[in-house]
Amino acid sequence: MLLVWPRARGDWGPALAGARESIATAAKAIAASQRVILIAADEDALASIELRSDLSSNNLDVVHIPNNDIWIRDYGPLTTFNADGQRHFLDCRFNGWAGKYPANLDDEVAQILINSQHLGEGHLQRRDYILEGGAIESNGIGELLVTHCCLLGVPRNPGDSKAIWNERFAQDLGISQVHWIENGQLQGDDTDGHVDTLVRFVGHDHIVFQSCDDPSDRHYESLQKLGDELQQLKQSNGQPYRVQPLPWPQAQYDEEDGRRLPAGYANFLIANNVVLVPQYNDPADAAALAIIAQCFPNRRAIGIDCAPLIRQNGAIHCAAMQIPAAQIVTTAS
Repeated sequence: MLLVWPRARGDWGPALAGARESIATAAKAIAASQRVILIAADEDALASIELRSDLSSNNLDVVHIPNNDIWIRDYGPLTTFNADGQRHFLDCRFNGWAGKYPANLDDEVAQILINSQHLGEGHLQRRDYILEGGAIESNGIGELLVTHCCLLGVPRNPGDSKAIWNERFAQDLGISQVHWIENGQLQGDDTDGHVDTLVRFVGHDHIVFQSCDDPSDRHYESLQKLGDELQQLKQSNGQPYRVQPLPWPQAQYDEEDGRRLPAGYANFLIANNVVLVPQYNDPADAAALAIIAQCFPNRRAIGIDCAPLIRQNGAIHCAAMQIPAAQIVTTAS
């Protein structure tokens, strides 16, 4: 699993200490059962990690790579396997969510990780089109969820169309069915509607989504329509998905400028033996944790304080990227 340590010279301000605690908690929970690569942008970040005895683990490697921000879900490599079990790292361009923020350093991180062998064996496939990891959600058997507002609503690539994207997904990710989601977007979300803030697979035929049960909230209508839309989706075998709502947290606002933050529970992170669930010191936290725990009975559900992270518009899934282990390929003798 890849994580990035929040840097002091970034945009965190007074939330820096809290953001570091959130990432540290996640790193420790994941490293209990699998390898974690924790990326440090500069000498200050390296020093602050070294001062923490709780981040000393045989499963946790600290790597110095310059970066702009912690949201490695969107600039880390996408891992695929071909029919022969060979591992491929797909490295798409990243431009700071359609040019909103500096991203020159982030755009180089995947290649540095791969070329330096920090990720082990795997073929690098560099693509010139822009695709953020949080914009796609796969069930692992060829079905993909994406949002229209992200991939087509705010152009990231000249001439984008559904047909072009469907072809890219088929060729580079082995996707046979793409579901284009038309409804739902959280206020304050600067990704233009990443699917990982709204809808997630928790099984091949099971979807959870961010619902809203407050009719007075501006999200109510669009998220109601999102739920209705998901109920109409069909799997490749023609059967409907099981669709389950996630609870709605109370509105969260930035302490400095008062803007609404895109807090939600769909941005959970699945690891080997744990699933990390966003928490916001909100009455709905416990219900969200319980629902997601039920979806993953073979994993321990752990709440991660994402109140500091959401100050910069992300939660724990945005801040991590899984790297599946290379498969052991045997040949008949």
